[in-house]
Amino acid sequence: ATCKGGAVYAWGGNGYGQLGLEDHWDDLEEPLKHQEMSKKQISNIACGGNHTFVLYKGGGVFGCGRNDFGQLGLGHREHLNYLCDVSILTNRMNGDKVRKVSCGASHTLFVMSHGDLRGCGRNDSGQLGTGNDESSDVPVRILGPGNRFGRSVLDAVANEHTIVTMSGGALIGFGSNHDAQLGLGHRRPQLAPADLPLDARNAEVHVGAFHTFVIYPGEHPKPIPPLDVEDPFHRKN
Repeated sequence: ATCKGGAVYAWGGNGYGQLGLEDHWDDLEEPLKHQEMSKKQISNIACGGNHTFVLYKGGGVFGCGRNDFGQLGLGHREHLNYLCDVSILTNRMNGDKVRKVSCGASHTLFVMSHGDLRGCGRNDSGQLGTGNDESSDVPVRILGPGNRFGRSVLDAVANEHTIVTMSGGALIGFGSNHDAQLGLGHRRPQLAPADLPLDARNAEVHVGAFHTFVIYPGEHPKPIPPLDVEDPFHRKN
């Protein structure tokens, strides 16, 4: 939790070091002020299944926690109980900077200032959208300049699947789809980015573990009229 004055508090499960407290791996039953995170202004905190990322306003990107699929993007797969700087890996191409971090259950997405999207971690269902099912312990480019969708990446949200909003309003999806959470008309894993049949301009996109919501401002659906059928629990005499 980030407070108005800039202080950051953490609590809960810490078995993989996802709270980034350095000196222990124990769970916290009460909120504890995170001294390291509270030192700088934070732009974005993202929490995955058991890993955490912090993006500072100065541009630094730090991660901690579970790393068995390389979701920390550090080039190895060891769990970390302290915040580790991953800026060198995420910023290594053309001086591009991370604008936002989003965490899925076991993968991580980096929205870059030039409009690229990069990701690392678990990919057995295509969560990284690379066209294959190989996980990566370093950030790989998912969408870059000249991508077939024609625009830059605005935002990305994820769990076991990934939904990306493009600047022109296109909505892109890939990853796990066994509950039809991608809305593609089938339930097969989607290994490469695919167009979704929605215009996401001015919309909010949210994902759960097995479902997706797109919310449009100012639109209120008409109430569904009652069905003209007999209620078996309230039969007429």
